[in-house]
Amino acid sequence: MTPAGDDASSTSPLFPGVKPGLLIFGVSFLSLFLELLVIRYLAIEIRFFTFFKNFALMSAFLGLGIGFGLSRWKRDLLPFFIPAVALLIHVALFASELQLNRPFLPTGENVFFFWLPTTSFGVGALFGYGGALFLVLLTVFSFAPLGQLLGRLFSRIRSQNAYAWDLAGSAAGVIGYTLSSFLELPPQKVAVALLGCSLVLVAKRRRSLIAATAMTLVLAAEVTFVNPTASPSDMAQPAEGPEVSAYTWSPYYRLHLETYPRGKTSDGKSLNVGSRGFMNGYYYFDLLDFRLSEEPGAVIQRLKNGPSVPMSIALRHYSLPYALLGKVAADVLILGGGPGNDASVALINGAKAVTVVEIDPEVVKLGKDVHPLRPYLDSRVTVDINDARAHIAQDTRQYDIVSFGHLDSIMLLSSFSSIRLDSYVYTEESIRRAFSLVKPGGLLSMSFASQRFVTDKIYDLLGRATGLTPLRVIDSYMGTLTFLVPKGWPNPAAFMQRWEEVRSPGMRRLIQSGGRKLDPIPTDDWPFLFLKEKRLSPYHAGALAGLLLLTWLLVRRTFLAKRGARLDWHLFWLGGGFFLVEVKSITELSLLFGSTWMVNAIAILGVLAVNLVAIAWIELGPRLSPAVLYACLGIMIGVNLLFPLDLLLNLPFGARLLAALAIVYSPLFFGGAIFTRSFRERGDAAAAFGSNLLGAIAGGCLEYLSVLWGFKLLWILAFGLYTASAIAMWRGTVRSSPPLPHKNVGGTAQTA
Repeated sequence: MTPAGDDASSTSPLFPGVKPGLLIFGVSFLSLFLELLVIRYLAIEIRFFTFFKNFALMSAFLGLGIGFGLSRWKRDLLPFFIPAVALLIHVALFASELQLNRPFLPTGENVFFFWLPTTSFGVGALFGYGGALFLVLLTVFSFAPLGQLLGRLFSRIRSQNAYAWDLAGSAAGVIGYTLSSFLELPPQKVAVALLGCSLVLVAKRRRSLIAATAMTLVLAAEVTFVNPTASPSDMAQPAEGPEVSAYTWSPYYRLHLETYPRGKTSDGKSLNVGSRGFMNGYYYFDLLDFRLSEEPGAVIQRLKNGPSVPMSIALRHYSLPYALLGKVAADVLILGGGPGNDASVALINGAKAVTVVEIDPEVVKLGKDVHPLRPYLDSRVTVDINDARAHIAQDTRQYDIVSFGHLDSIMLLSSFSSIRLDSYVYTEESIRRAFSLVKPGGLLSMSFASQRFVTDKIYDLLGRATGLTPLRVIDSYMGTLTFLVPKGWPNPAAFMQRWEEVRSPGMRRLIQSGGRKLDPIPTDDWPFLFLKEKRLSPYHAGALAGLLLLTWLLVRRTFLAKRGARLDWHLFWLGGGFFLVEVKSITELSLLFGSTWMVNAIAILGVLAVNLVAIAWIELGPRLSPAVLYACLGIMIGVNLLFPLDLLLNLPFGARLLAALAIVYSPLFFGGAIFTRSFRERGDAAAAFGSNLLGAIAGGCLEYLSVLWGFKLLWILAFGLYTASAIAMWRGTVRSSPPLPHKNVGGTAQTA
C-alpha cells in the first residue's frame, strides 16, 4: 500500500482543504522556531542549560522522536502542547524562586563553572540533577505532541515530499528565529506569541481551546510584568537602592545595568562612579568614570561585605600596558572591548588610533549611549562588531598594543556544540596570530580572572604561542591577573627593568612555580580552556548517563513495544553520523568566519539547504548505488579529517566561502542523499523519521567525547556511525513497519 497521496490531491482532516505538505511546513516552522527559542531562554535563566546547552536540543529531539513513534497511538497529544510549553516557560521565568537557576554541582577540579556553587555527591548534587531531570522531561513532553502530529502528516504524502516540506519549514523557522534575534525581541515573549498562533491547532476542541487560551493569557501577563532575577544576592547595593535600567536583549544575552553605590567628595557631595553590567542576571562588566580617579571618595564596591576599590587603582590596572610601553601608542587593538573601559583608558593615555572588536552589538550601544566617557563616539576609535578570532585572521595592520579584554564568555556558540563563543580566541593558533600583529617594541596584553588552573594554562599558552616568558601581574583591582608579553625589546632584562619602574603599590609579579605538571594547552582542535585535563568531569558523565537512560526508557515504551513503531537502525545510525558532521561543520565555519550569531544561523540554514539539494539530486539526478554514495561520503570525511582548514584563512572572503562550503558541507550532502534514498523506500515514514531523530541524540552524546581527544575525533566517530548504518542496510537488519491502514491526523481517523 502506498501513501495516501501527494500534495495535489490529499488534504488533512485537521484543516479541511489544506494540503498536508503545507501543514508539515507550518508545524516544522513552529517546531524549529520554538526549539531555538526554548534553548536560548533556558540557557539564560537556568545555569545548567548554559553549560549543557545541547541538552535542551537533545531533549527537544527526544520529544519529537518519541512523538513520531506515537504517531499511530490512539491518544492525541496535541491538546497537551500549549500547556506543556507554557509550564516550561513559567518554570524558567521563576527559576530563581524555584532554586533552579544556581544548582549545586558535584565537586571536581577538572572543570570550572562560573558562579555555580559546588558540593560533594549528596543531597545538594541530587537536587541539581533532579531539577535538570525535571526540565529535560518537561522539554521532552513539550515537543512530543508536535512530533506526533508531524508523524501523522508524514504518512499522508510521499516520504521525500514530506521530508522536503519539513526541511523548508525548518529553514523558515531558523529565519524567523534569526529575525527575532536581530530585532532584539525577548525570547519568552516571542514564545508566547507562537503559542498564541498555535491555538489554531486545538480550535476544534472546545475544552482544550479554552484551557490553552487561559494558560497563554496567564503566561503573557507573567512575561510582561514579572522581571527576571537581576543579580546574585552578594552584590552591594546603594543605600537608596540601585538604579536599574530596563532589560535589553542582544543576540547573545539579557542585559541590564545597575548603578554602583555612590561615593562622597571631600565636601560631602554624592559621586556616581559608574554602573555595573549584568549578562543573564550575573555581573560581568563595568562602565566607569575614570575622570574621578583623583577624587579620594570615588570608590568601587562590588560586594556587600568586600573591600572597596578606589577609582585610581582601577585606572592603574587598565593603564599598565601603556605605562610599560614607555611611549604614546600610535595604534591599539582591543579584542573584547565590552562597553568601553579599555578604549577609554587607551584614549586617556594618548592613543592616536584605537580599534575595538566586540561581538555584541548591544554592548557596543552601551559604550556609545551610556558609558560616562562615551568612548565609542570618539573619532579616534573604530569599532568592529565581530568575533575576535575572525578579526585577527583578516587584520593586516600592526599595533603597538594588542590587548585581550575580558573575553571569558559563558555562552555557547550554538545549541549543537559544547564550543563557547570565546573558545577559538584562547588557542595556541589564535595567540600566535595576534602576536604577529604586534609591532617590534610593542606588547601583547591579556586580562583574566578565573581559577588558578585556568590562569596557569593561560600563562603556558602565551609562552608556547609566542616563544617568550610572559610577565604575570596581579593587582588589587578585583584580583584580576594581567599577562604581558613584549615583542622585539632589546632583551628580557630591559622589559623587567621597565616593569620595576612603573609598578604601583598593590601590584606584584607572580612567578610560575617550577616542576608542576603542565595542563593541556588549548588548540583549534581542542579549544577547551576551562578544562584542566582531557577527561569528562563526573558531572558531565552523570548527566549524559541520565539522558541516555531516559532515552532508552522512552524508546522501550514506544519503538520497542509490541504494538509500537519499529526502530529503524539504518536510519538511527544515519542520524547519529549526520549530527556529528553537522556539529563539526558549524564549528569549522565559526573558525573560518567567526563565532557570531549570524554565522551560526547561516551555517544551520546551509545544512538545511544542502539536504534540500540532496533531495532534488536523488529525484532528478543520476541514480547512484548506495555503495557509490557511501564511498563518496567516506572520501569526503577523510578529506575533512586531513585537510588543514586554516589554509583558507588567507583567501579572499568569496574564495574562502566557496572553498569552505565545498569541503565542509560535502559529507552532509552525501549523507543527506543516502538518507533521502533510504527514507523514500520506508513504508512507515513516521517511524523512520523518528528513528533518525533518536540517532541524533546518540550523536549529541558522542560529541562530548571531543573533550578527550579533540574535534577531529568527531570525523572518526561519524565515519563509524555511517559504517554502522551501511552494515545495518546491507545485512538486512532494518525492520520497517508496514504502511498504516488508516490515516489519523489531529485525532481524526480517515481511510486512505
